[in-house]
Amino acid sequence: MYMESLTELKYEIDKMVNEFITQKEYDELYASIEELFNDYIQNNIILYSKEDFHDTMYFDVKELVCLQLEDLQMDNSLYIFDIIYENVKKKYFKYIVPPRSYDKTFIRKPPNMEVINRKIKKIVETPQPTQRTKEWYEFRHNLITASSAWKALDTQSSKNSIIYEKCCPHDSSKYDNVNLESPFHWGTKYEPISIQIYEDMYNTKIDDYGCIKHETFPFLGASPDGINTDVHSQLYGRMLEIKNIVNREINGIPKPEYWIQMQLQMEVCDLNECDFLETQFKEYKNYLEFKTDGEFKLSSDGCRKGCFVLFMDNGYPYYEYPNINMDEEEFDAWKVNIIKKNNHMEWVKDIYWKLEILSCVLVLRNKLWFNSAIKELESVWNTICHEKINGYIHRAPKKREKKEVFKKRKCLLHFSDNKVSINEIIKIDTQPL
Repeated sequence: MYMESLTELKYEIDKMVNEFITQKEYDELYASIEELFNDYIQNNIILYSKEDFHDTMYFDVKELVCLQLEDLQMDNSLYIFDIIYENVKKKYFKYIVPPRSYDKTFIRKPPNMEVINRKIKKIVETPQPTQRTKEWYEFRHNLITASSAWKALDTQSSKNSIIYEKCCPHDSSKYDNVNLESPFHWGTKYEPISIQIYEDMYNTKIDDYGCIKHETFPFLGASPDGINTDVHSQLYGRMLEIKNIVNREINGIPKPEYWIQMQLQMEVCDLNECDFLETQFKEYKNYLEFKTDGEFKLSSDGCRKGCFVLFMDNGYPYYEYPNINMDEEEFDAWKVNIIKKNNHMEWVKDIYWKLEILSCVLVLRNKLWFNSAIKELESVWNTICHEKINGYIHRAPKKREKKEVFKKRKCLLHFSDNKVSINEIIKIDTQPL
């Protein structure tokens, strides 16, 4: 049950106390639900990353409380529970631990300029390799990074995976070849567009940083997509995590691995807020399809649209992005200059895009969760350090054995007009799957 405002919730509480239960009964039920609520979170805090955590908690607490209400022979027991539960939840999430995520982004309170200035200055002055360089990948290999931390908190199979991955010598050659069709590359190439859209929507400025180590736990690292650095913005100091989805449904609820990633990023940077931006772009087949769909910057169904340019630089893709607010004439002039600027590269194509879906929700730092998770993260890291020296091959993924399938004998004799002819020699082969 969701109450739109505290005023509405107070009205429902007053109505319930007057019509269904006494104030004493309300106070007793409130204390009981509050205790169950607190116990559930304290005992299951590591599960906070799960998408259905709040729903599961609601049903588990409701099951216990409604049994008590039935014993008291109270009418409207579910209604009574929902009102009190909502009141407990609002106060708990405000004063003790934040909700897993909100259903939108908003300004909670003005940023503390002095504190944020100090924290961002510290991040800027921290030595770090440039993002997506070989040094950056090497640096990340020797850390449990925010994007892979979920494996250390998941099943034993996932833990084996990250232990084996971190124990193996770093192979930088795997980054030499780029698959332009992979979901990973899709996310990377649309990140600058997503950042521009976010900056335009919220009138802010995003700066990105390399891979940053945790000050207290140096085996943890994070490479945030960006941090709001406009000192005039109410978002100053808020982090940004971007997922440019290829075809997965966007529902505004961060997947567990993304939620964990954001928690680690906030811990590493010592910041308390992160906007989780999900987008789904569609690419037009050609210029004509782009041109005939609405206006230059807006599609016929009201979606943002635009273009950027792909070059190849010694076999590597290189993208140039215009300002998304350019009109067609400005874009054409920009493109002429970009072609001249990159005349040492091979122009491949112009990529025409349309933003079909965008979701932006606020996620807050959850220190209670991190204090629980760090124990397991540290345990996995200690295992990595130990097995780098003492052997880790037993963690390697088990290869599936190929089964052999034997062909059955077939009759290759062809009967026609009472005559028999041999079409081909019978062979018995084995073929691996």
